[in-house]
Amino acid sequence: MKKLIILWTVAICIPLFSFSDDPDPVHIRTGEQFYFNTFQNYGWGCSSNLFKDNDGNLHGAYVDNFKLYYLFSEDNGETWETEQVITGFEGKIWNSGIVVNSEGAIFIPFAMHPNYNYGQSALSSSQFIYKIYCAIFSGENWEIVLLQDNIPGSNQGHRLGDVLIDSDDRVHVFTERYGWYTYGGSLFEIIYDPAEKSWEIKTIVSYSDTPIDNFSLLTKAAINSEGDIAIMFWRHYFNRWQYAIKPVGGEWPTPEVFDTNPAFRQFSLAAGPDGGFHIAWVKGSDPFTLRYKHGFDNPEPITLYTGITGETLAPVIHADKAGKLTLIIGRNIPNIPLIKVKPSAEEDWADDLAEFPFDETVTGLYNVKLQQGLQSHYQTLFFKYFRGSGNGPHGPDEVYFWQSYNLKELTLEAEPPEGGSVSGEGFYNIDSPVSIKATPEEGYIFIRWEDEDGVVFSSESSYDFNMPLKNTTLTAIFQSTASVDEEGIKPPVKVYPNPSPDGIFSIVADRELRLRVVNMLGKTVATQRLRTGNNELNLSGKPAGIYALEFYGDNVNIVFRVMIR
Repeated sequence: MKKLIILWTVAICIPLFSFSDDPDPVHIRTGEQFYFNTFQNYGWGCSSNLFKDNDGNLHGAYVDNFKLYYLFSEDNGETWETEQVITGFEGKIWNSGIVVNSEGAIFIPFAMHPNYNYGQSALSSSQFIYKIYCAIFSGENWEIVLLQDNIPGSNQGHRLGDVLIDSDDRVHVFTERYGWYTYGGSLFEIIYDPAEKSWEIKTIVSYSDTPIDNFSLLTKAAINSEGDIAIMFWRHYFNRWQYAIKPVGGEWPTPEVFDTNPAFRQFSLAAGPDGGFHIAWVKGSDPFTLRYKHGFDNPEPITLYTGITGETLAPVIHADKAGKLTLIIGRNIPNIPLIKVKPSAEEDWADDLAEFPFDETVTGLYNVKLQQGLQSHYQTLFFKYFRGSGNGPHGPDEVYFWQSYNLKELTLEAEPPEGGSVSGEGFYNIDSPVSIKATPEEGYIFIRWEDEDGVVFSSESSYDFNMPLKNTTLTAIFQSTASVDEEGIKPPVKVYPNPSPDGIFSIVADRELRLRVVNMLGKTVATQRLRTGNNELNLSGKPAGIYALEFYGDNVNIVFRVMIR
């Protein structure tokens, strides 16, 4: 009997870099009007302002009008709840970040300036006396905890750089200190120990080798699946990026130079599923270029985009669990970001570019972050902002959410093709549940679902399949219930008794054949070579139930169902 395979597909055409199949941006909230004053700049957040917890809920934090706001969605960003977190420092908060541990506790570290007052009062000379606090919610009320104080009697304090969380629920807050009356500066890691419920401050590096006010304000961090933490920061006086990687369980090494003479102080850092780090940064002079490296020690960067004269660039890079890289290129001509994609670890960066699906001014893009070792498809908070002249009024700013799915193709086949039909094929987001169904034709029964490698997924004809990280083909295996082949010829084997009370069957074959015994889960439980004449199949040690006897050999390919009582 010749085996035929029918390919059942849906006629779907998805252009490689069209985002028409992704949902539209979701409006979250409209903020307040606000003012600046002398030396009072303003930050919405760090690079970790959108977080997906281990249950799939989304959490956001950002600063509006010098106040702290918490955002929450339990339906993958379709709807959002917003809450102002009352800190006691309203009017004084500069920026924030957010992580959530495996128990659902929320940590929002933030920087505040004691002399802020909604932008209405000047700061005199104390411009850099920031303090670091953390708002913690563990099920009842927000608790506000001081993590890092400023230095009394000086002009030195700390700004928030970034925040991460490892697989042991340790929170890592990265801060930076500099001041007008000081030389160089310092980087710090503040670590929360969930067992002791305490915070510890570690100095990553301190410098005193530059003139005043010449240290970084741009620390960013990423943690890979092994627990290694990478940081990058900018040194103003030397105009260079530096980096350090702390191995899991180890200490911070002396930072190394990553690149010299970068432009705009703009870069982005992400960890991929292979444990490597991805870096995108702006280089050169007007017109500027956007460069990329996979790994800090990679000797040759790749130029991914060259701007036009007068165009400023700001990259945000994201890696998902399938190895797909999404690069969002912020720019000012026009203020619509561009999107560039590396579809998988095996493929190169695509030449094509797509526009961000929002036709107004976009800034402040914050990619989704997760706990160490986890990755998600591309999701982002972003802002439509309004800036007036001088000290204000500014705003109100608007907050949005957008996501782009990594779609993979599911192909379904039937074997034998006349045995039945299948449904559920198409393009699906990785990790999403897909309902597939196999319907046998008259004279056939469904046996199992298996993939290209023969791995059995289910013996249920209706099955919720979790979409893997690659294009996949599943085959529905059907079995004939007839005891003769399609031409009505006497079968070359006879099996009795059926059912068997003890699992022992007699088989009479008119030629030499091979036999495979398959249970209803699709697992092969026995194989045997049959000689011409009488043979015994001993399944006495197998559980009661129905088994498929698959006979194959010279011009033979038939299946019998037998039962052990």
